[in-house]
Amino acid sequence: KGPLYLSCSMTKGAVVLALASSAAALQCAPRRAPPAARAAPLTMVDDNPIGVGIIGAGRIGLVHLEALSSCPDARPVIISNPTLSKAKAAAETYPGMAWTSDDTEVINHPDVDAVW
Repeated sequence: KGPLYLSCSMTKGAVVLALASSAAALQCAPRRAPPAARAAPLTMVDDNPIGVGIIGAGRIGLVHLEALSSCPDARPVIISNPTLSKAKAAAETYPGMAWTSDDTEVINHPDVDAVW
């Protein structure tokens, strides 16, 4: 079927619908890596923790933030929420964490390696 391409002008509802439609259309068995590839251990390239940005400071976003804070190999960098006061309240519990109301700032933040 090919990759799914999303337009930047799509609304969040349209993106969710497009992803759900794409997932339903795939209906194929997951592929497993060859035995030799599965045997290789995973290692970090460097010892620096992974900088993580979180989009959403609702109930699940806060659960993710709490789980992330207990992970020694990752650190929360920035959190976004349309209601800025929620993002600020979440960030203030973790020293040095930034907050914003714009999710693209999370995605484009220079210290963010992964977005949750």
